[in-house]
Amino acid sequence: MKGSKRGAFVLVERKKFEKRWNNIEVYAAIGARTYIEDTFIVYENARGTGASFFGVFDGHGGDYAAIYARDRLMKRIINKIAAVRKLIKKTNLNQSGTPTIPEKLPPARELLHIGGINYCMTPEPRRWRKEKSEKEKKSNSIDNPDLKNYIEAEVLIDYEKLLIDVFISTDLELCVSARRRESEAGTTALVAIIEGSQLIVANVGDSRGVMCDSDGNPVPLSFDQKPDREDELKRLVRAGGKVGYNRGGCARLDAYIAMSRSLGDQKTKLDHRLIPTPEVYIFDLADHRPEFIVLATDGLYDELSSEEVVSFIRARLDEPNFGAKSLVRYAFLNKAKDNITVMVINLKGYNWPSNPRTALKNKTWKSRVLALKRPLGGIGDRVNP
Repeated sequence: MKGSKRGAFVLVERKKFEKRWNNIEVYAAIGARTYIEDTFIVYENARGTGASFFGVFDGHGGDYAAIYARDRLMKRIINKIAAVRKLIKKTNLNQSGTPTIPEKLPPARELLHIGGINYCMTPEPRRWRKEKSEKEKKSNSIDNPDLKNYIEAEVLIDYEKLLIDVFISTDLELCVSARRRESEAGTTALVAIIEGSQLIVANVGDSRGVMCDSDGNPVPLSFDQKPDREDELKRLVRAGGKVGYNRGGCARLDAYIAMSRSLGDQKTKLDHRLIPTPEVYIFDLADHRPEFIVLATDGLYDELSSEEVVSFIRARLDEPNFGAKSLVRYAFLNKAKDNITVMVINLKGYNWPSNPRTALKNKTWKSRVLALKRPLGGIGDRVNP
């Protein structure tokens, strides 16, 4: 059965999740494993931010870290962005009497042009609706001077700093919580935010995002953080880490973990080799005019390249599930064994608004080729080393 069409069908159908909401499809399958540690979340115009939020998480050592990140990390990102946006609005009103930035960015249903993103995998967690703790209320209060650190050029959110800070603080609390539970669980975190014509991507681990531009070219939205990636290997060695390979040829940090950055993994974090700092990239969608975006866990990319994924989905974008189900089945046909979660966001045919950053005299907004020695070099602004 292994490697056959029947085998691929059984692996997909044995335990799966499938859902489509207008222009977005998520398809997840357990594969050859006995449990699933992948999870995801989607929010439209959360907290009135006018932005859409997407997250894909691939847990290991259990699903505790993945679920924690899905709920807490995304919550904090959304709340922090909402607080900074409120401060920007207040600051500009105080200075001129009228806001100098758009008060209402196009909501996601307009932004995506074909009905919108209006679903979360589960209803809003109850703890999201509870009264915030005093610490969180103070952190997100517009009277908190630290919020100003997330504003650049007076009117724009500094997503680089905001996302890095939220990832690190969430990881710290996750590790404390996991230690109490005696859990060694960890997770990847691939987060994408669409705000106006901006696409902001923050990544920790080896889940991967890829975009198909208007010419059908694959544009990487993230780069796998593997222990043997050239720049990561140098950092790990400087920190005293050891990188080796298992019998299957997979690089491992200290003979344990197959990635160089993650959330959770509280025991491995003690030596500061494994870090939670995300790599953040920003893309101008008006420039790329994308047909679709794919966010997926590494079970997909263990067998398929980003080029293959884009080519496969592009040829099947007219399918009822935008090719997501066919892609997962194709991966299992190519002997994939891990859990696989694929999120396809169909953006074909939308006329993107001009990017607000282009209007700023002191802000250069020009896509550039990343000078990175990695497969499938991409186009975008890398905003942190």
